[in-house]
Parts: sequence; structure tokens; C-alpha cells
Amino acid sequence: MKASVDTMTYIHKDRKLFGFILIASTALTASTAFADTTLDTFGFVARGSIAQNGTSMGGFSQSNLYTSFQGETYQASGTSFLSGPTSVLAPASQQGLTDPDGKTVSPVTYILTVPSIDADGKAGTSTYTFDHLGKVLVSPQSNKYSFELYGTSDSGEAAKLTVSGTETTNSLTGPGANSLSFALRTDSVTVTGKATGLTMESVAQIGEGFTLNYNFSDGGTGFAGSLTLPGVLTDSSVPGSVIIKNSSDPGNGNGTIVFVKDQKYTGGTTINGGATLQLGNGGTSGSVLGDIVNNGQLVVDRSDTLTYAGTISGTGSLTKTGTGTLILTGDSTYTGGTTISEGTLQIGDGGTTGSIVGDVVNNATLVFDRAGTYDFPGTITGSGAVIIVGGSTVNFTGASGYDGEITVSDSDFVLSSGAVSGSAYTIESGGRIGGSGTIGGLTVASGGTAAPGYSPGTLTVAGNVTFLAGSTYDVDVTAAGAHDLITATGTASILGGTVAVNASPGSYNPMTRVTILQANGGVTGTFSDVTSNLAFLTPQLSYDANDVYLTLFRNDISFASQAETANQRALAGAADPLGWSNPVYYALANLATGAAPAAFDSLSGEAYASASGVMLQQSSYLRDAVNARLAQALTPESAASGPATAALSPELAPTLWMQGFGAWANASGNGNAASTASTIGGLFGGLDVALDDTWRAGLVAGYSRTTFDVDGRSSSGTSDNYDIGAYAGARYGDLNLKTGISYTWHDADMRRAVAFDGYSGVNSAGYDAATTQVFGEAGYTVHMDDMTLEPFAGLAYVHLATRDLTETGSTSALSVSTQDMDTLFSSIGVRLGSQVTLASGVTISPSLSLAWQHAFDDVTPVSTARFASGSQDFAVAGVPLARNSGLIRAGLDYHLGPNAVLSANYSGRFAGGAHDNAVKVGLTVNF
Repeated sequence: MKASVDTMTYIHKDRKLFGFILIASTALTASTAFADTTLDTFGFVARGSIAQNGTSMGGFSQSNLYTSFQGETYQASGTSFLSGPTSVLAPASQQGLTDPDGKTVSPVTYILTVPSIDADGKAGTSTYTFDHLGKVLVSPQSNKYSFELYGTSDSGEAAKLTVSGTETTNSLTGPGANSLSFALRTDSVTVTGKATGLTMESVAQIGEGFTLNYNFSDGGTGFAGSLTLPGVLTDSSVPGSVIIKNSSDPGNGNGTIVFVKDQKYTGGTTINGGATLQLGNGGTSGSVLGDIVNNGQLVVDRSDTLTYAGTISGTGSLTKTGTGTLILTGDSTYTGGTTISEGTLQIGDGGTTGSIVGDVVNNATLVFDRAGTYDFPGTITGSGAVIIVGGSTVNFTGASGYDGEITVSDSDFVLSSGAVSGSAYTIESGGRIGGSGTIGGLTVASGGTAAPGYSPGTLTVAGNVTFLAGSTYDVDVTAAGAHDLITATGTASILGGTVAVNASPGSYNPMTRVTILQANGGVTGTFSDVTSNLAFLTPQLSYDANDVYLTLFRNDISFASQAETANQRALAGAADPLGWSNPVYYALANLATGAAPAAFDSLSGEAYASASGVMLQQSSYLRDAVNARLAQALTPESAASGPATAALSPELAPTLWMQGFGAWANASGNGNAASTASTIGGLFGGLDVALDDTWRAGLVAGYSRTTFDVDGRSSSGTSDNYDIGAYAGARYGDLNLKTGISYTWHDADMRRAVAFDGYSGVNSAGYDAATTQVFGEAGYTVHMDDMTLEPFAGLAYVHLATRDLTETGSTSALSVSTQDMDTLFSSIGVRLGSQVTLASGVTISPSLSLAWQHAFDDVTPVSTARFASGSQDFAVAGVPLARNSGLIRAGLDYHLGPNAVLSANYSGRFAGGAHDNAVKVGLTVNF
């Protein structure tokens, strides 16, 4: 059947229509008996409107799955609606139908007006509007009601659901077995009318830009309704986001949307101006993910702890209700202010983030739990408490508007300069108050600390001050006379506690007295202890009716008692008798506890002893050059690389040789003396002749320059070294003997910077030193085809003497006495050598030597000194020489011809905590 209705038509009971019904430009109205009429239409297209005025709404059977309205309205009222367990109203564009006239189907609005929806699925008096591309699924089973909206229409308009109630009770309720499953593909939910609210349960999938729009006004009568969502909104195929809107007439409605469950959508939430979003309803759930743009009002009503990591921006406000704790760990920028009506609002959770701007009305508890320094710019008003925890430093730059109690625990509270706060501050365990400003009262509990100013400064208390047992008053003092002070208009009650004096570096007078506490209302009680960071000045407290005084005076603690090493004790013993008139003594006496050892080291002149050790150790370079020259002259087949490798000419002609070298070394400190680094570079030259077929003798001379640095003592120096010596060697078959003697004059300079708290100076000196050595070596050559192996053993006696010196530069200058040092070195090892003639006819001689060296007698250099201004002598040790060392040498000789050889080699000395590396290049010419 196909019916076309162009005029007002009534369909009465006992009618059954089949086929396709087209309503043209007018209306189709079903009478009261419409419930007995079944429209089993395959398709239903309306360009006009359909109204049903009967008491039963069973007129559309279950098979009526394809019903379309084009641009007009279907409206039904009565006691029941939709005859089957599931009936569908859907536009043609959704179901794929076409208008019989071939015209385009446009969006349509479906309105079902019923008194109520009961457990049997009967109609009610509430109005439900399903607009545009909506589909309604209503099932009486299990009392479940489902609303589902699909995408946009052909005209591009978005789908939406409007629910408006006319009763003062909920138009849809969620408690009990009822539930509302809301699968939202796009866009919005609008609630209008005088209903108390709408409750939506179960899970709803939303897309981007989903809007919750409510209107709780009716003809100028204001009504505070609510949209309560015990269900969960979650992401669909894209991250969902929610926009909260209030479309009530201005002044006629202030309804609230309440999220009872923890929402799952991740695209963020926007609260438009005039709208209110409430998270939680006094329970333990109700939250959102992502950031919030708040241009309206955000209310949090939870009984447990909720941590919100997102940021809140916009022009709106935040209100904290409920007995629970709201922790904000994001840096929020909303400007509408914050109200704490109940429970706790906590800024931060122990990290470096978590902040708000604007003013706070605090009628409950405000907690700051931040790491580092946090500036709070707002003004705090109200009767609530402020607690600072977390080890943070909180600067209240606008605290003048808050006069409630502030508790500081496990954190720092620093007043900005000149700040005025009417609050009474309680500093609990781990808490600390500082800064220069005015507060309304101060109580320092056990474990708490008061530290006025900014090292130093004054804290003004417009009220009473109380120090309890176990509290600390941290007092900063400078040598110039500045000091911390707490001044109170009321009383000062001291029930114990400790005054901890923190004296900055400087030179204090032997008797220094300052006022640290003043109370106009009088001082009662005393502190139980006073400590100081000064090692040699003792603090003492005294009291009168309104003041507490701190006096510093020299104690009987000796300088040496603060020393930690032998060098430090030696210096301290010499400095202690100097007296207050000596600047060095004056500075030492004012040192903080723990600072004395470094000062003693700086004064000691230890670098002179360590420099002597460097000079003695560097005597090995001349020995090495001479021994290598003799080895190569006596046993050329061994090819032991050195300054010369040419064989003696048949006429026993003289041989001239030279060797340039450079080396760098480091000796680690031993806890008493600091590490020493040194370098040397120079040139040796010699001339030797054969005395007969067995013996050969010659002379050697050289120049080198040494640098040494003792960074740990801020000392450095140089030495110009001038060498002269003689040597001889003999060969008896495969037995080789070598010996030599040398003298080295050292022209040295030293520069030291002396610096410690309260003192600085620079001292320098030039001085002479001399090194004399005698050495010898024996080896036996073993021939192995094209290679030779030579086991060897050697001895060297070295004597070093330094001359007296006196530094110039400052009052810490030293006079250092002559120092002698005698050391015997033994070595045992093996040399490997070979000569290889290349295809080009050129001869090369590679070589390798390995040995172990042991040092006897003096291995620790010591200098004896006194203060140049007059004192007893003291002995200071330098970094020791290594008792045992491993020696390695590797080289290559290149024969330029029968009478000339160019050589290059590396040598190294390695020991625990010490190493020495050298590179040498030599040239030998036979005449």
C-alpha cells in the first residue's frame, strides 16, 4: 500500500496499514484509539507531522523498522508507546531509504511526550526529544533504557539528544535496576526544564567535542537542577573531550553537571562561562583525565584523596568541598580564585610542580608540598590552617590578607623582604622559618628552627615568641658585626632549645657581643645549649629582663687538636704560639669547625718538600742516557736503543752523541701530602773515546727545565737544571760493565697562594739545590741467533741538597732550612735487541728492556720551616717516592750510514699511585 496524505487525516482504532505511507505538507493525527492501529509499513516518510493523542502508543509494531521523517515532527502521547520489545524510529538517510517522490530527506525531530517510564515500559509525562539522526531503542526488559546517537546528517548537522522534564522529580533515574546506556558517537546532550536532574549510568563512548548542555530554568523561575553521571564517558575511535555548557536564561538557573565515576575520556574538559562541573558526590570516585579549561566553576567533592596531574586554566574558579584531600600536581593558571570549604587542598606532592595563581579563601586546610623554592603570589584569607611540608621553601609574596595559623613542617618558609602577615606561625619538626618581615606570633616546637633574615637579618613578631624544648634558634653572625635578631612586641618564653651560631668567614675580635632576641613584654626562661661553627671561639649566652645576648671569646682548644694529618699538626703547633697580634693566628682563631685542616695545609709550604722529591726522581734521565750510550757502544749487536748505536771504528775514533728528551710524571698524594705533577724537557750531549780494546770513557753535559705543580696546595714552581758528568765502560767477553758520576745544579723558583676563610696571601722564593749521583751496571750478553738477550743489574746512589730560603709576599711567608736526601736505587732486568737489514740495505735495530727498581733509605722528602715573622720550626713531608717500580724501555735505531745513527725510544716507570713517561730522540756520529 502506498498512501499520500496532503491534508489533516485521522487514523482511528482497528486500522492496519501496510506498504509505504507518505505524509506530504500537512499533518497525520491518530485519535485516542490509535493504540489499536498497527502500522506495518515497510517505509514511512513524513514531510508533514504526525501526532498521536490516544492513551496507548502501540501503533507502531516491531516490524516497523524503517520510519523516516523529513523536516517535520513525530509526536506521541499516552500511557504507553511502541508495541514491541524493541522499536525503532530512524530517518531515511540512516536506513538507506529513499523518498517515493525522489526528494531529498532532511533532518527530523522525534518527540515522545509521555507521563513517565515505569518498570513495564509504560509512557509517562516527561518529554524526550530525539533530534536529527537519532535512533531510540526502548526495552522494558530489565528496566533498561538505551539512547544511541549516530553521526551527522546529509545536511552536515550533528546529532543531539534533548531530555526535558516537567516534573519536580527525576525524569530518568539510575538507582536500583534502572540504567541508561548512552553510546554517543558525536556532539551533545541537552537537559532542560524543571526536572531535578538526569541520571545517566553505564558506559558512554564519546568523540571529540562532546557537549553536555543543561538548562534548568522555566519562565523566569530559577531552579538548581543537576545532571548526574554515575556512568563513565570513555574514548571512541578518537580521544573524546567534553564541553560543559549552561544554556539557562541569565539569573534563572545554576544547575550542575556531576561526574560521580572516574571518567575515561582523554581529550580534556572545557567548562564554559556560567556552567558548573562537579567531580564526585561526596564519595570516593569522580574524576577526569587530561587538562581542564575552566571558564565557569569547578567543584571537587570527594571523601578520599584525589591527585589531579593535569592543568586547570581559564577564568573560572575552583571550590574544594568534601572531607577528602585534593592534590594538584600540575601548574594551573585559572584566575577565578580558589575556595577551600571543607577537607584539604594540597599544592604539589613533593616534586617541583604543582601551583596555583590568584587568591585563596581558606576555611579548611591548605597544604604546600613542593621541592625547591616556590613563590605563592596570591592573598590568603579565611579561618583555615596553612601547612608547609615536603622540604620546600615557600615564599608568600602576598600573605598580608591571611591571619589564620600557619604550620611549617619538614619544609622552609621564607618571608619576602618587608612582608607583613597577621598569622601565628608554628614551626614543627623539620620546619624552618626565615626572612625579614613581620608575623603575628611565633612558636618553635621540638625539631623546628627559626632563622631570621637572609643571613643575617631581623624577624619582627607582632605578638609573642615561644621556643620549646628541642627547638633551634639559628643565629648568623659576621665579623663586621651584622647578626640575626628576633624582636617581639609581646613576651618571649624560652623553655629550652639550642642557639646554633653560624659565623661567616672573617676575623672576629676576641670578645664579640651581639643581641639576638628582644621582647618588649619581657624574657622568661633560658636556652638549654649554645653551639658554634667556630673552632676556636666559644659562644656564651647572657640574659636580662628584655634581651638575650651572644658573646664569642677565645677558648682553650689548641690549633693542633683540629689537625687531621702529620703535616697539619706540625704547622698548627708552630702557629698556636703566635698570638692575637699575628694576622695568621687571628685568622686561624676565627675559623669555623672543620675549616682548620685546609688552612693548615695551605700554610705549610709542603710544596718545597715535594719539589725535592721531583728533582731527585728526575736524576734517572741522565743515568739512562749514559747507560744506553755505553751499552750500545760496547755491545752494538744488542741494539739497545739509546743516543748512539754506531760501532767503534777500527782506529778507535771518538764518538759524539746527543739526545733530546721530554717527560711527564705524576705522584699521587698519600693523605698527608697532596699529589704532585711534573714535566721536564732538555738535551744531553757527550763525547767518548776508546781507551783500549776493553775500556771506553767519556764526558756528558746537559740542560733541562722542570715544572712542578702541587694543585692541592695552590703551589707551583720551576727549576733550570745544569748537568755535568763522566762515564766509562768495559767489555770482557760477554760481560759488560758501566759506571758514571754526575752533578746537577738546580736553579729553582716557587710560588704559593695561601688562602682560607679570613686570610689570603701570596708568597714566593728563589732557591738553589744540587743533585750528586754515582751509578753502575753489570750485564751479560747471551747470543740467540739474530737476537741478543742481556740480563743486567744496576745500582745508583743519589744525594740531593737544597739551600736555605726565605719567602717574601705576605705575613704567612716561611723560612725553609737546608734539606738533604740520600736514596739508593737498585734495578734488575733484561734487554732484548736485534739488528735487521732491510731489502733496501738500510739497517734498523729494535730493542726492548724490562726491569724492576727498588728504592732504599730516604724516599720521603721533608722540609723544615718556620714562619718568617718568627716561630718555632716545623717539619713537613712531601709526596713519597715509590719504593718499587716497574721500568720499560722500547726503541728503534735507524742507521744513516756506517758512522751515523738516528734513534728514538720510549721509557716508562710505573708504580702504585705514580707514573713517569718519557720520549727520547738521539743522534750519534762517529769520527
